Amino acid sequence: MDESARDTSPAEPSRRSAVDGNAGAPAASGEAVAPAPVEKPGKISRPLKLRLLSAAVIVPTVIGLILWGGIPFLLGVTAIIVLALREFYEIIELKGLRPLKVPGLIGATLLAMVTFLGNEYQTNVLLTAVFLVVMILQLLKQDVAEAIGSISATFFGVFYVGWLMAHAILLRRMDEILRTKYEPLTEGPFWIGPVYVNEYLGVFLLLFCICCVAGGDIGAYFTGRRFGRTKLAPRVSPNKTVEGAAGGVVTGVIFGLIVWTIFRVWVFRREVLPVGQVVLLGIVLAGIGILGDLAESLIKRDARAKDAGTLIPGMGGMLDRIDSNMVAFPVLYYWMNAWFFLKSLGG
Repeated sequence: MDESARDTSPAEPSRRSAVDGNAGAPAASGEAVAPAPVEKPGKISRPLKLRLLSAAVIVPTVIGLILWGGIPFLLGVTAIIVLALREFYEIIELKGLRPLKVPGLIGATLLAMVTFLGNEYQTNVLLTAVFLVVMILQLLKQDVAEAIGSISATFFGVFYVGWLMAHAILLRRMDEILRTKYEPLTEGPFWIGPVYVNEYLGVFLLLFCICCVAGGDIGAYFTGRRFGRTKLAPRVSPNKTVEGAAGGVVTGVIFGLIVWTIFRVWVFRREVLPVGQVVLLGIVLAGIGILGDLAESLIKRDARAKDAGTLIPGMGGMLDRIDSNMVAFPVLYYWMNAWFFLKSLGG
């Protein structure tokens, strides 16, 4: 998520003003001092306008790709992975490390493709192969001084961005994956114990996850601005507050319930997940989203970078936008696999 789009306190000073130390200094004698612009109460700030305009483009595009599925969805996820991983490697370079960017980008792209075309075993084999290739390439460079940092940074980027984000593809394919495990000889909708599964299950889970995380982001921003007092992680992200996080969790649950209701009434026309589990998942996913945002903030702060990039107006880089979803997708995917397994046993 975009760190600047979160909670409470005034934005941090720019890197330049923090360095030259002249921010807020009085003007030299005889210099005209321009009055600081004062925003009218209730007026939407320019950064918020930019975020809203960007969201107006991004939201319909993402929903359209999820509904479409297939190759367009794969290409969309792959593009997101490539853009976010490039930003990650640029952050890493600020620390003086030199990741093997091209092999890392190729490995992450292949991960997305194999996740779409193959199965979890093949994906794990590829992830192992990427690690071995990175080690071999670093060995061929014969640069002993940078070996540990280069290998670690390269593979961590593939795992952190490529592997975690690839779970969006697994979620979208959830009905296919469940059919392969439990009902390989059937066609059309099927049942796992008392649970009804059809082709829209993956669409529902992906939109449900994104909306819980987005609801947490929106709720944290507005609740934090209004009620935020207690810092959540001041050394990692000074603008985030406990009150904002609590409001984000509540809003995440509300967003999740809205998506669940829409699919229950107009798509499935029956209950796929019990409402209690929907509430629990909303709490978990919104909370995990906040932790994912803090994890990216930790990486950026260590590298002294404010944003991962400037690709999305008002939102920073691609990595800023997907940091929370990247960790939420795997949590929901493995949670649902465990839940369906229990249901198949009559649990």
